[in-house]
Amino acid sequence: IDRQKGQRCIRDSKNPHQDLESSYTDTIIRASVNKSQLLYESGKEAMKNNKHSEALECFNKALKATPQKVEALLYKGILLMDTNNETEAIAVLRLVLNKKLELAKPASLLVAIAYRRRNEIDQAVEILNDILKRDHNYLEALVSRGNLFIAQEKWAEGKKDFGRGIRISTQSAAAHLGVAVCEKQLKNYNEAILAYDKALLADPSLPLNIYYKKAKLELKLM
Repeated sequence: IDRQKGQRCIRDSKNPHQDLESSYTDTIIRASVNKSQLLYESGKEAMKNNKHSEALECFNKALKATPQKVEALLYKGILLMDTNNETEAIAVLRLVLNKKLELAKPASLLVAIAYRRRNEIDQAVEILNDILKRDHNYLEALVSRGNLFIAQEKWAEGKKDFGRGIRISTQSAAAHLGVAVCEKQLKNYNEAILAYDKALLADPSLPLNIYYKKAKLELKLM
């Protein structure tokens, strides 16, 4: 019995050191995560106040404390876009593209916009192709890709994407407008007028030039 107690005591004597080491490691990790979160929140607040340099410093420090802080990467990318640094923004936001979907989706739109600003439309389309493979019903990506097809004068492809967008949401004014533009270029004027009507019905606050474009088409048919 004494021998069994002794063996149990030897075994138990190892646990406090292991537990202490584990507890210390957990404390360090928690402290790093908490510091990263505070820096991240400070960076967002600085962004709101247009303090770009301060915000960038906060996001960089947050990522240094916790490299896997994907939200900080996303906001850093947005900040770089706001300051017209598309090249660095693309490099940062691409790191988010293979992460969880709710963050990859806005990151993909931002990367596509950055490529569009650089007139690299094929690369922008490729980014949207990839995110649509992960979420076939991502309305904003379909509308964005449709607009890129318009920029390439690929009217049929654009119309197809906008049509898919409308099937997802009949209240998408942007998708209806896209259809109107494509139908007009395809010389389907009646369909274009109908699409303009649907866009204005979905969002009556659309700019006045939309009414003007619709009126011009109606006159064309007279």
